Amino acid sequence: MQLLLKLAAALRPGGSLVITEHLRPEGSYNPFKAVEPPRLDFSLLLFTEAGRTLTLSRLDGMLRAAGLKINSAEGNYPARYSFIIASAIEPTDEEAQEK
Repeated sequence: MQLLLKLAAALRPGGSLVITEHLRPEGSYNPFKAVEPPRLDFSLLLFTEAGRTLTLSRLDGMLRAAGLKINSAEGNYPARYSFIIASAIEPTDEEAQEK
């Protein structure tokens, strides 16, 4: 999450962030019925705090918490790698006037 915050702060106005991510399907997930073998989830379980690949909605929530929004998500979702393009969330007129 801290990396997303740093990336959001570094974006120039109108800039975009391109993310490549292995996304898993929404909802309940059985790695043994996945399109790909569950190797990636097992590796993440061993080497990361959360231990799972992300869903598109989870990634969207993380990006929004960092002040970013998804503009497009392309690829072989929900299998293999997807390319996500995100940009800064523009403040509304009321929010801009408050600053």
